[in-house]
Amino acid sequence: MKDIMHNTAKRLLGQRSLPGQKPLEWARLGISFLASALACGIRLPGGLSPFGPALTMALPGNHTLTAFGGALMGYCIFGSFEENLARLVALICALGVKLLVMDHPKLRGCVFLSAVSAVLTGGCLVVRNILLEYGNIDLIFCLAEGVLGGTLCYFAWHGGRALILEQKLSETGAIGRMSLVLLGLTVLTGLCQIEVSFLNVGRVLVCLLVPVIGRRRGPSAAVSAGICCTAAMMLSDPALLVGGAVGTAAGFWSAHFASAGRVRHGVLCLLIGLSGILLSGGETALPAAMDMTLGTALYLLMPERAMAVIPRPQERSERLVFDASRAAARLRFSAEALTDIRAAVEAVSRKLYASGVCSMENVYDRTADRVCRKCGLKLFCWETAYGQTMEAFSRFTPVLKEKGYAEKEDMPAYFTGKCPKSDELLRSVNSYYQEYISREAAGRKVMEAKQVASEQLNGVADLLRTLGEEFSDLRRTDRAAAGQVKDLLIELGEEPGEVWCPVDRYDRMRVELVRSGPLKRDGAGLAKRISALLERSFDLPSVVTAGGETRVVFCEKARYAVQIGTAQLNAGDNRISGDCCDHFTDGRGYFHLVLSDGMGSGGRAAVDSIMTCSFAMKLIKAGFGFDAALRLINSALLCKAGDETLATLDIGCIDLYSGKAELLKAGAVPSFLCRDGKCITVGGRSLPVGILQGVEYDRHTVRLRQGDMLVMVTDGAMAVSENWMREEILLCAEASPGAAAKRLASAARHQNGLPGDDITVAVIRVMPAD
Repeated sequence: MKDIMHNTAKRLLGQRSLPGQKPLEWARLGISFLASALACGIRLPGGLSPFGPALTMALPGNHTLTAFGGALMGYCIFGSFEENLARLVALICALGVKLLVMDHPKLRGCVFLSAVSAVLTGGCLVVRNILLEYGNIDLIFCLAEGVLGGTLCYFAWHGGRALILEQKLSETGAIGRMSLVLLGLTVLTGLCQIEVSFLNVGRVLVCLLVPVIGRRRGPSAAVSAGICCTAAMMLSDPALLVGGAVGTAAGFWSAHFASAGRVRHGVLCLLIGLSGILLSGGETALPAAMDMTLGTALYLLMPERAMAVIPRPQERSERLVFDASRAAARLRFSAEALTDIRAAVEAVSRKLYASGVCSMENVYDRTADRVCRKCGLKLFCWETAYGQTMEAFSRFTPVLKEKGYAEKEDMPAYFTGKCPKSDELLRSVNSYYQEYISREAAGRKVMEAKQVASEQLNGVADLLRTLGEEFSDLRRTDRAAAGQVKDLLIELGEEPGEVWCPVDRYDRMRVELVRSGPLKRDGAGLAKRISALLERSFDLPSVVTAGGETRVVFCEKARYAVQIGTAQLNAGDNRISGDCCDHFTDGRGYFHLVLSDGMGSGGRAAVDSIMTCSFAMKLIKAGFGFDAALRLINSALLCKAGDETLATLDIGCIDLYSGKAELLKAGAVPSFLCRDGKCITVGGRSLPVGILQGVEYDRHTVRLRQGDMLVMVTDGAMAVSENWMREEILLCAEASPGAAAKRLASAARHQNGLPGDDITVAVIRVMPAD
């Protein structure tokens, strides 16, 4: 029997908690023992007390025995033996079940243990009621205690592991945090039933805890803590309701003055609490006042280091900034890794290609090595008459390229007259030539696939670099503002989803929402409400939908705004334009205009231009950089179809805060800037997308000012020359963007005549923001 008990204790406690180990482990075991004993003294309304079996089942293996011992002592001390007999039987059964499942990981989960705890507690109490012939009401209470025991076991399983594993509160999941709160309130309920002289231990703890939370987390957190603590106190004794309510009010009002210093905060909390207690009156007023005084005194004497266990909101924001910097470094490293992978793939591809039959010279070299190596005339052919031998081999080349193979009559006279292995030589040449042309055909397909893959790898690498730069610009996340926006959306009947308020290094804030559907309210009205709430001026939102989710971004109003006018004329009698034009303002204060011209005109050109334009819009809105977007669009056009598919891409990006404009052109014609009665050309032609690997933008940067007019066109509008276009632009420099675009398009059509080409003109005028 002694050996069995020793082995059982060894299995339950584990080697880590045997004598001679860390004192901290013994301290944890002692806490679980005392907490279990204290919990078993709690009597909820109706006399319910399922805590012993629940804690024994829930706590990890090396704490099971201490929880059992504490619960056993608690049931023996608190309450009558007859009342606790059924609970003691359930407790012993819980220990037995826990011992049986110790070696079965699948049975040690919280769901199974919670179900067993509910069945054991409820079953033992039901059997007791049947034997003692209690009434039906008592049977209902027995079942309720069983369900409560299972629920408590579930939360104790999660909360116990969070405590024992010493997890940080930020690393604990929502269930873990809620479990810790419920366990704390359970302990508080037990402490409220302990009185030392005229002091209530639980109430003193509440009077200490609420001011601490108010000082560290603010008034709203103090109210939440006070309400939870009041609920726990009521479960112990309904008479404690008034004291809990007064403490909650004192914590809330005094927390508004926590920044004035701990002494003033504590004194104000005490004065508010004592005033409320004296006004409530009653026999419990004096004990409650003494508890309030002692709790406040402990708060004033509490070391600041002990309070730091509860983090401040701004400390979490600082931690997030550090995490953002780390994420930016990781993204940059990943981008460089993808670039290295692409280079390694190309290097391996070159080596593999060089290892086979990769040229006509290689065909003849391999033939000579295979046929002539053991021939007796080898020295004569390849040393004395080397030049004649190679000249004879070269005469095979035009025949092979024309017919795909060589026959006996195609052999040069040099081989038929002197070579004793001419038949074998002919077969070898044909065999290696077939391998060569097969390799060439396969190589072209592999190169096409490698080209697409390389473009995609480069695109993803550029995306990671762009995200890294965006994370680097992030300086802090304003959680308080995000909470205010979320409350506003709930008040307006909107589903807030996830809300962030990042602030960049220029102190510009963005409000970002990610939700499951579009906004119900008008974006302009919502921007005004958010502007008034956060005391910042926000512009109309940028909205993009992907994968069933909607991303809405409000950015602060910029220094400049733009007026946009576009005009399109189709080529000839075509009903569809081969050009595509679109524009938007993103969530970072940038205006984008995307212009694409498909090859040719009509439906096929429209497909290419619309796909190019829509891809660019989607990728830029999703956060891709321009280089990443270009590479991904280029790879998409390369694999769209077997025939030639290409389109130009012209992007104008204007920073509305500084006026800096970047023009990026892939195959597009120049743009024009009109300022102070002068018109200059910006940019030149480059290769369109979908034609070659490694296509890059032709980049040009200009600084725009108020009143400047930027004109972007497709090649159909360049009817005569750049000089002609500059003169036409100057003629309509004072017109509105819409009127100027129509006039330029009509002038180009008049000069082109019919059928001409598709014409698209986009005119952007820089204006001061309202």
